[in-house]
Amino acid sequence: MHDEFSALALFRDGPLTAAEFTAAMDRHGAEASAAESALLALRTGKLLEAVATDPAAGDAPVHGLSERGKAELTRAVTEAAAELSASGPVSLLVGRPESNRRGHDGEPLPMAVGHQGKAEVRPELWPPYDLPQHTPTESLGTRRGVSWWPWTVPEPCGCLWARPGEGDWAFVPRGGLAPCARPASAFEGLAAPATRTDGPLVTAVMPTADRPHFVQRAIKYFMEQTYRSKELLVVDDGLTPVDHLVPQNDSIRYLRLDGKNTIGSKMNAGANAAHGEILSQWDDDDWHGPNRMATQVAPILAGNASITAFEGAPFYHLPTQRTWSAPNSLMRLHHKNGIHCGTLVYTKKAWRSTEGYPDLSFFEQTTFLDRVLAAGGHLETVLNNAHYVQIRHTTNTWHDDVLGIPGWTPQEDMPWLPDEAPDFYRSLRK
Repeated sequence: MHDEFSALALFRDGPLTAAEFTAAMDRHGAEASAAESALLALRTGKLLEAVATDPAAGDAPVHGLSERGKAELTRAVTEAAAELSASGPVSLLVGRPESNRRGHDGEPLPMAVGHQGKAEVRPELWPPYDLPQHTPTESLGTRRGVSWWPWTVPEPCGCLWARPGEGDWAFVPRGGLAPCARPASAFEGLAAPATRTDGPLVTAVMPTADRPHFVQRAIKYFMEQTYRSKELLVVDDGLTPVDHLVPQNDSIRYLRLDGKNTIGSKMNAGANAAHGEILSQWDDDDWHGPNRMATQVAPILAGNASITAFEGAPFYHLPTQRTWSAPNSLMRLHHKNGIHCGTLVYTKKAWRSTEGYPDLSFFEQTTFLDRVLAAGGHLETVLNNAHYVQIRHTTNTWHDDVLGIPGWTPQEDMPWLPDEAPDFYRSLRK
């Protein structure tokens, strides 16, 4: 175990200029002089190599891990796992907890596992150099500057975390450096979320257009919500109205709009007509578990947030009938802060404090979230524990090709979905 471990680990997610490295070391509690010495030692030891120059920084060299550096970093973690496992099994991970890949339970997947003084490294989790947000010849600033999703590029982190057996993750001190992030078990949104079934009226706003097969299911999922004080507002501008599919129920209303509208404008129309002081996005084509509303409303009612969203959202790919999931670091390519913006729940006051949703059908949710946060709103992420599954099909309003990207994991079954749901979704392919 070497003192330069944390400094070396800062390069795990991509190359850095000297200034970027110094800033990252500062977040770990190291002074600028210590950062300069550490960078010099890594370069002298040939653990780093100059991969490019950065024109935005006066052609300053951009350093990344050399093959020797990658091997040394992996070896150091292996040794740490072996050493720490002397008193029992231990799991290790490197970097900010929210930037590491996770299993379906939301917990980070260990990069190394030690047992009885021996260690095994999981090479598929290292580092990940194969993810799209990692560009091996560009500085951190350049990667963020050219990215459509700048939040996909994680802050460099050299922290080492260990978990004995099934216990809690704990920071492992390295060379006097302080942790720059909280342990994964305490990371906001990972604790088992509370639920509230009683409270003020919540309005679920469901924009839709010419998807009657999904509308009926979305209404069913709404009616199954355990949160009692609720209403559903169906906002429709399709060529064929779906008012005949809306049951005669005091908790469901239908709002017909003229012409063709963007999703953003339909969300604003729904928010304006909502009777509730808390609003929930309710996509017509996704699966909403019965406790979704109760789980997301709880932090708002507790006074801890003005807007909430789920972290970790697997999707069911209708054409191939397979479920896919991805680590939170990869989710950031598509969902800001690793959350699924299609699951936003927020106060009407938060909506009023902004310009509302932009007049768009793409990035409208992300832009709205930015507006709420800029107006002083507080976001709390909530662990998606069997509450929501995104359904991918040929008529989604947005498209991306993620199925071939390393890190997305396919499954033959559909976890969380009730027994009858798979049959319904499969029937849509016929």
